[in-house]
Amino acid sequence: MTDRSARLAFILSLTDKVTAPMGKVKTSFSDLAQQGQKNITQMGLGLAGMVGAGVAITQSLEPALEMNRALGEVRSLGVAEDALNALNRKSLEFSVAYGENARDFVASAYSIDGAMKGLTGNQLAMVTNASSVLAKATKSDADTMGQYVGTMYGLFKGQADAMGKSEWVETLAGQTATAVQLFRTSGEQIGEAFKSAGGLASTAGVSLAEQMAVLGTLGSTMDGGEAGGLYKSFFENVSGASEKLGMSFVDQQGKLLPMMDILDKLKGKFGDLSIEANGKQLRDAFGGEAARLITTLMGDTGRLKNGMEQLGNVRGLENAERMAKAMVDPWQQFGAAVQALRIAFGQSLIPILAP
Repeated sequence: MTDRSARLAFILSLTDKVTAPMGKVKTSFSDLAQQGQKNITQMGLGLAGMVGAGVAITQSLEPALEMNRALGEVRSLGVAEDALNALNRKSLEFSVAYGENARDFVASAYSIDGAMKGLTGNQLAMVTNASSVLAKATKSDADTMGQYVGTMYGLFKGQADAMGKSEWVETLAGQTATAVQLFRTSGEQIGEAFKSAGGLASTAGVSLAEQMAVLGTLGSTMDGGEAGGLYKSFFENVSGASEKLGMSFVDQQGKLLPMMDILDKLKGKFGDLSIEANGKQLRDAFGGEAARLITTLMGDTGRLKNGMEQLGNVRGLENAERMAKAMVDPWQQFGAAVQALRIAFGQSLIPILAP
């Protein structure tokens, strides 16, 4: 592990060392340009030679040009230069550490900044890094997870702002990666579940960990959109069911009880839901979809309880990082390091060549 860390540190340091002698390179390019101008003037085929040189230079700089285009798209959202510089640096570090594409890292920041306004300084880079680590850990892609983070922020904005956007996203990434591991699901499926469920659970004060545990448990037997639809139906009907059954599902402060407590109360009321008469009473009170959620969760309370406990203990990005690092391919990592060097070198040359 020490040797691997040392190799990684060496590779990362190259991106800094490559740009050190740029002052000398600039002088050399200026001399080359002057001499080239004389030669082109003297050559009958100078135009063809210049076109060929231009094509060669463009091809060599293409990784840096692509990166700069992606940064330009993020800049168009009004992102400050210091945040862009931090994003650029973090993208190269991420690509070398995980063997992924630095340009895709930057491109995903467009969706994130569009959804999470007000990210300043290093925040955009940190949030994008957490999203990209999650993508690697869940075998997804950076853009999909960027959209997922944006959607989740919309649902949990109050909680995220209170905790701090960067810290909240890192916890979200850690919990999502843990949920994928616990429930054998995917990041995309969890995202679809939350999108279908909407914000009713958050409005009711249900924690992110509990929501993810419920949707993850449901997702073990159905797709994400269907699981989210059942969860949404539960919140739409729980108040009416409380009145019909003469049961309270809130605590003394009026906050909805945890799902495990609600299930325990309903089990005490109805007993065995495989008995048709009991099942019919439950459906009459909650409606068919919400009753199906309750029946499904009652049949898998062990998984639900374990999920809520483990997800509730996640405090940062550690779980996602561990899962992501386990999937790093050394050859992809080497290729990403070479590409990162080409990007860093090209970004240093472009301001010299542009005039």
